[in-house]
Amino acid sequence: MKNFLKKLKPHLGFLVIILVCGLAVSTPFFSRKLIQGSDFYFNQARIKSTASALADGQIVPQLDSNAFGGFGHSWNLFYGPLPTYFGGFLRLLTGDWNLAINLMSIILIVSSGFSMYWASVTISKNKRIAIISALLYMLASPIIVTVFRTNNQSRMFVTAFMPLIFGGMWRIFNRQKGGI
Repeated sequence: MKNFLKKLKPHLGFLVIILVCGLAVSTPFFSRKLIQGSDFYFNQARIKSTASALADGQIVPQLDSNAFGGFGHSWNLFYGPLPTYFGGFLRLLTGDWNLAINLMSIILIVSSGFSMYWASVTISKNKRIAIISALLYMLASPIIVTVFRTNNQSRMFVTAFMPLIFGGMWRIFNRQKGGI
């Protein structure tokens, strides 16, 4: 733990800047109201159906037998359930679906900045370039459109963690520590 904190210390100021900017961008989510974008209803139903399927005892939730008045629906058949697990976990912590979905959106916006900062530091070895790329990525129009127009948590998951893949590939190809 001391080693991790020692490595984190030179980046702490930049990470605070990312956190503050991410929270500033997330201000529409600081209410109980939900941004009901084009994908909102489908993704909210997926999160609720995953919770229902897990309550039914399914290990990998594929079918919500309670949906549509008991006829059932396979919400996660063609979609990965990881974002729905995260939303369901936040629902358990908060006790409220609206708060859980808004909190998930805030966490994913801030995470997109953190992950891009890590990838940029890994590739460029320059903290100033990394903070600029992290802020530009977090405030980029595809992310803002995904967050505020569609409110698609699955797509937000991808955009939040995609830089980790590129940073990891860079480490692997350059045989750096942390790669394979």
